[in-house]
Amino acid sequence: MNKISQNISQNRVGTGRARLSLMAMALVATTLVFGSACSTGSYTEQRTEQRTEQWHFEATPDTRLSIGNVHGSIRIETREGKGIDVQAVIRAKTKEDLERLFVEVKQDGEHIRLARKVRKKGWFNRNGVNGSIDFIVQAPASTRLDAIDTVSGDVTVLGNSKAVNVDTVNGDVDLQRMTGSVSVDVVNGDITLEMQRLGEGQKVELDSVNGDMKITLPADASARLQIDTVNGDIKTEGFDINQDTGWVGKEARVELGSGKALLSLDTVNGDMEIIKQ
Repeated sequence: MNKISQNISQNRVGTGRARLSLMAMALVATTLVFGSACSTGSYTEQRTEQRTEQWHFEATPDTRLSIGNVHGSIRIETREGKGIDVQAVIRAKTKEDLERLFVEVKQDGEHIRLARKVRKKGWFNRNGVNGSIDFIVQAPASTRLDAIDTVSGDVTVLGNSKAVNVDTVNGDVDLQRMTGSVSVDVVNGDITLEMQRLGEGQKVELDSVNGDMKITLPADASARLQIDTVNGDIKTEGFDINQDTGWVGKEARVELGSGKALLSLDTVNGDMEIIKQ
């Protein structure tokens, strides 16, 4: 039977201040992104030039992967075998922009890093290009996804048993068949998460400023839930919660099973739906 506890009221003030700080940081982040987009030109125009690059990496159970992108999606799928295959689809409005846009690849031991880069041009080292890169990755489920980051684009991960860390400013995040720890930070976008295992040794932390969350948990989930929202509803299926409504938003503290894992959900503007199978 679920154990349900309410947070004491004096902790409410600290939570409210933390949320206000989060909203302030979100405004700064949005301003910076807007300024960056303006300095590099319009990204809504059609990109007609394209090329594809591919890489293959040997992988072990200790391999870590990081991808840094600016404009474009990142999709990571589980594959059988020990290798990691990466495909980058590079698009640009002009041939010149296409030639200047590239992927920098570095490998330091077990850590593989891929990052979107732009070749400088002119006396003033102009960096702006009208282009995007979409990454498609096939990797073993045991690959640790250290830093999967993009400024504008969706992130999808289909299967992982180690750890997943995702950060995006504008884009949705979809994580399916997770059995390890998860960390997601989104400014503008929805988060969808399916946990196939949730128990001892796992930590799942989801943070969003503007966007909804939908989380699916296994029937035998064992976790302590910390749920906070400023403007939004909290809905559950398969278990009940007591919501504490204070001067800023809503919160709930729930224990599922023996509470071995930590599941923290925090959003400023957005609804939360948590389903226990």
